[in-house]
Amino acid sequence: MLRYVIRRFLMGIPVLLGVSVVVFILTQVAPGDPIRLMVGQAADPETIANIREKWGLDKDPLTQYFIFVRDAIKLDFGVSFRNGQPVLDLILERIPATAYLGIAAILISIAISIPLGVLSAVHQNTIVDNTSMGLAIVGISAPVYFTALLLQWFFGLHLGWFPVSGIGDVRPWEATNIGELVESLRYLVLPAIVLGYPNAAMITRLTRSSMLEVIRQDYIMVARAKGLRERTVIYRHALRNALIPVVTIVGLQFTLLVGGAVVTETIFNWPGMGRMIIDALISNRDYAMIRAITLIIAATVVFLNIVVDVLYALIDPRIQYS
Repeated sequence: MLRYVIRRFLMGIPVLLGVSVVVFILTQVAPGDPIRLMVGQAADPETIANIREKWGLDKDPLTQYFIFVRDAIKLDFGVSFRNGQPVLDLILERIPATAYLGIAAILISIAISIPLGVLSAVHQNTIVDNTSMGLAIVGISAPVYFTALLLQWFFGLHLGWFPVSGIGDVRPWEATNIGELVESLRYLVLPAIVLGYPNAAMITRLTRSSMLEVIRQDYIMVARAKGLRERTVIYRHALRNALIPVVTIVGLQFTLLVGGAVVTETIFNWPGMGRMIIDALISNRDYAMIRAITLIIAATVVFLNIVVDVLYALIDPRIQYS
């Protein structure tokens, strides 16, 4: 297993190099000059030339790329074009908020989707199945911004149960009493539901289809014929084998949450990487920030794919890696 994991990490290096090439080329050919956006259109050419020389933008693109890769290996992504601060420090400030929101969204989606998918499969073509599949279709089809605005209006403005903006003054891990903990979690509820609902819808449909395939297998009929309780047959024998494709999609969905977080964090004014991407890409043309965030997301995808493969072997002992 260890040799397999090491080999997978080594296979991820060409992937990251490919991502670095693509993102570097895209930022090079993208319209707009981040230097002029920073100093203003009225800046004199000498000032612009000095800034380009300071940040190495006066060199040819190939040299810039090799410098970018060399520094990225050392986790040095340069400084932000906008405020001159180290890019890595700015990202590290935002990662906890996004991870906090993403983990909560994944936990909510798993807690809802897997039991609902199992119930839909066990009670196929009943009102339970039709209702859960209807909710799943709505979750997949409804735009994130529509769901967010609807929940903000109903639960935030109409009922007043939850805040509709911000992350609060205290994080849950910083809370010193139960009151602060509850108040911090109130800020999390709506954005986590908005971010997790589409994933829950997809996982529900996948769990249902996987369970329907498994419960029709011969070994499930044998388990029932041996007199095992239906609960044991479903949750101990069928669900374990049905979880293999579900684990795959959960691992991939966790990385895709960053894309959904762009919209969710913007609507809820959540201070995470999603808003940072919007600011860097649209507002500031901060190409150093864009390159760093893209590489970090790509590295996260590579790492999570390895974790998913390891989980395969833990779920199904028949799967072995050499």
